[in-house]
Amino acid sequence: MKFINSFFSIEANEWKSYFLFLLRLSHFFGAILVPFYLFIGGMNFFQILLTQAAFHGAIFLFEVPTGAVADKLGRKHSTSIGFLLMTIVMLLYPTFPGFYNFVLFEILFGLAYSFLSGADTALLVDSLKELKKEKLIKKSLSRFYAVGALGFVYASPIGSILAGIDLRIPFYLTAVPYLLGLLISLTLFEPRIHSNETYFNQVKKAFKLMKSDARLKVLAFESAFFQALVFFLFWFFPALLLREKVDIIFFGFVSAGMNLFPFIMHFFSEKIESILGRKNSLFLSSLTAGILFLLLAVINNLLLLIAVFFLIAYLRQLRISLLTHYFNNFVPSEKRATINSLVGMLKSMALFTLMPVIGFTMDLSLEIALIIIGVLMIVFALTSRIEEEWLLN
Repeated sequence: MKFINSFFSIEANEWKSYFLFLLRLSHFFGAILVPFYLFIGGMNFFQILLTQAAFHGAIFLFEVPTGAVADKLGRKHSTSIGFLLMTIVMLLYPTFPGFYNFVLFEILFGLAYSFLSGADTALLVDSLKELKKEKLIKKSLSRFYAVGALGFVYASPIGSILAGIDLRIPFYLTAVPYLLGLLISLTLFEPRIHSNETYFNQVKKAFKLMKSDARLKVLAFESAFFQALVFFLFWFFPALLLREKVDIIFFGFVSAGMNLFPFIMHFFSEKIESILGRKNSLFLSSLTAGILFLLLAVINNLLLLIAVFFLIAYLRQLRISLLTHYFNNFVPSEKRATINSLVGMLKSMALFTLMPVIGFTMDLSLEIALIIIGVLMIVFALTSRIEEEWLLN
């Protein structure tokens, strides 16, 4: 009886939040998505990235409405709806392949993502506040994201090995952690919402704050645009591995390394920042990533390709973490989650716009597409409007 009471208590929300994020990012299909689209879906890269444009467009459209639903129904029910929709999508995806079906499934997946986005961290934060553990919020959120990243690390290799048998298996397998997430989410304790405002009003106020502060506008735009550009790495790397005739069973190990290497290097990020300086760290991380994308267009050695994948993945994590830290210096703590959601919406809109263009170019020439992303990142670095004094504590 004591165990049951403890399992359903608000104290259990913390470890459940960590575990739910791990389950949510257990993407057994992640590393083999491109081969699946090509060989099972019979699609080209333009069609592949159109489906992803639909996903990011859905996130942009549903972010605010699903936040309002979470305010009305509670974060627990919002989380449950998200996991339910993701489970359904994972079962439909391999069963009914085809371009138009995939577009529909990606819209549903974007809706599911929107139900989970923000609700998961809000539930964790509100639980800690109700338990009078406000001082642990920063540490708990760091642990939350670290545990979640392990989902990619363990699931990708397993998924690619199983894909060697059948490319559909990783999707069916991913439905298992999603279903488990649904069941666990139903046992969450709904904490009291520690805000008198609706999510819609929070978004309006956060938007006004960004609009009135030039520094926030620049930091938000640069954060979103960089994330959008570097995100294409996760579509280029399987295409390049296919070009090099690498067996699909190894794709997941490369993907795991691209998540594990930045995690390990994260411990040296503070030292790197202190050596280079703050503005130089931001400038060089973007400039170097752009140069590395250009190198991907000309490198034919497999080991060098993988090394560049890892380096770009690390630079992505370095710049995002630095920008997030500097960005949050200007944002009141009670508005940070909402402001970060707005940055996420900007990123989704950028990807919605860019993906069809890059997909079309990839069909013409993978190398030209890499050069376009590389040049855009270099121009982006050289035209940055971030000022050194903004980055001071």
